[in-house]
Parts: sequence; C-alpha cells; structure tokens
Amino acid sequence: MMNPRIASRKLIRLLDPKILDSNGRFLYSTADTLCRGKIYLLGLNPGGDPRKWSKGNREGNVRYSFKYLPQAKCAYLEEWDKPAGQHPLQKRICWLMQELKFDIKKVCANNLIFLRSQSAAKLNNFQELADLCWLAHEFILRIVRPKLMLVYGNLAVSPFNYLEKIAKNKTVTQIYPSGHGNWNCRFFCGELAGLKVTVIGLPHLSRFDITKHPRVAAWIRRHL
Repeated sequence: MMNPRIASRKLIRLLDPKILDSNGRFLYSTADTLCRGKIYLLGLNPGGDPRKWSKGNREGNVRYSFKYLPQAKCAYLEEWDKPAGQHPLQKRICWLMQELKFDIKKVCANNLIFLRSQSAAKLNNFQELADLCWLAHEFILRIVRPKLMLVYGNLAVSPFNYLEKIAKNKTVTQIYPSGHGNWNCRFFCGELAGLKVTVIGLPHLSRFDITKHPRVAAWIRRHL
C-alpha cells in the first residue's frame, strides 16, 4: 500500500487549483485501497447540493479531502441522505461487489470528476474537468493496476464515454443487454495510463437497479 500522506502530496501537485479549491471529494474508498487490486470502481462525480457543504467540512473542498485521506472512509457505507449504506445507489454497489466476490471496503473507488454537482446536467465543462482530474487517475491506476475498470454511467456525459475517447489501442466497443428496456451495458479493452484494461460501463446505478438483474453481475464476473 502506498503511504497516504505521500500519495496526498504527490496528487496535490498534479491537480490544478481550479479542481483543488472547488467543492467536492477525492476518493470514495479508504486510503488502504491504494494498492494492487483487480478492479477500479468509478462513478461520474460526487452528488448533492454544493451549497450545503462548507469548506470547513470533511467533504468541503477537494484540497481538504486530500488532507483527510489517511482517515478516509468508504463512501458507500457512509450516511448520505439516508442511514449509513441505505441509499439505493449504495445498496446496489454493495450488492454488486458481493456478487463479484469483493469486499467493498477493499475496493478502490472514485469518481471521474472530483467536483460536486446535483446532477450530470449541472456539471459544466465536463471534458475540461475530466481532463484536469485524469492526471490523478493515472497516478492511481499505476498503483492499483486493475484488470477491470468498472464504471457506472455510459451515456454522453459519463465516465465510460470519457474513457472510450482517451483509451489507446482499444477494441471496438460492444454492448450487452442490461435487461431493463433499451438500456445497455458497454465494454471495450484498451490501454489507459499505459495499462491494458477492460472497461465495463453500466447504466447509472442511481436509476438502474442491478439487484434485479443478476445475469449482468454474472457477465461482469466473466471479465475478471
């Protein structure tokens, strides 16, 4: 495991003040997940109303979250607007990790963009912000060296769409039916941060109840 204090100092130097001094959060898992692992779990960005978070709180600005990194907890087990771990998105993520035989506490998890917004529609300058944050993801990928990047959100403004654009030597993107209407899972293999990885993009789990589609979890297992 990389020392979280050393990691924090290096990551802060990689990021633009525009990111560091904005409301948001870096890393959705504990600091001890900054080690070799099979998967890197990625959402779009932290949710919630930025106006409700002050810079003095643990989840105030991104810069503070780096200082807090050694004590960071798994966001998917924290209290959001419901009791700890009971938000639908949290429950679906935890269910999926169990189906994949992973302990959510040991999975490196993050968001493509560290800035907070109430919705993807209110996330301005998606491409620019993703480019600025990507330097930190490259740093993490070289530590974790995952076989699979598992992302949720695969439409135009999504982590999957961004990774699909920047990946090198990638295969043709393919689809797998999610089982919910015309929503599909998407996947490709390619190089990111110099690593060969498989990228699987699920419909956003705030809307797609994957617990009702165990066939999708079984399909993901085949890529591990």
